[in-house]
Amino acid sequence: GYAYLFGGADAAGLPTGTLWRFDTTVAPSGAYQAFAELPALARVGARVAAAPSVRVVLQWETDTNDVDLHVRDRHGAHAYYQDKKLPSGGELLEDITTGYGPEEFVIPGAATGGPYRLSTLYFARGAMGLGLGTVQIVAHDGAGALTIEDRPFLLQIDHAEVDLGSY
Repeated sequence: GYAYLFGGADAAGLPTGTLWRFDTTVAPSGAYQAFAELPALARVGARVAAAPSVRVVLQWETDTNDVDLHVRDRHGAHAYYQDKKLPSGGELLEDITTGYGPEEFVIPGAATGGPYRLSTLYFARGAMGLGLGTVQIVAHDGAGALTIEDRPFLLQIDHAEVDLGSY
């Protein structure tokens, strides 16, 4: 996976410096590389977030399939297509039933209900037969560091559920 570090922001929250990408699969020395020049982003009005947040994004490779994202917090609360909000914070934004996704679960502010258990459910198999995709966890620490973690999955049977571990 990759971790992203911002070069900084000015008093108005506009990005300055460079966005650095760190490949977490290699040794730390020399693993940082310039990824984007932040002043170019500032010219189009991009702002560096000043608060922590987590976004869990489900996407899959086939149309006509219905794959669902499920998120459970440490208290046992369960967010999914029929009950989209967790009392501890966080909400599933949309239930995509026609293929590809994305389905997104968003926790604005600090993630206080963790660890969160993530899974995908093959609600309805389409003509292609496979539910092949990725759940991506995007976490911002509120101070400029962004981490991205990919969790691939494969579903083949209607109503099968794949546990993707905790975050």
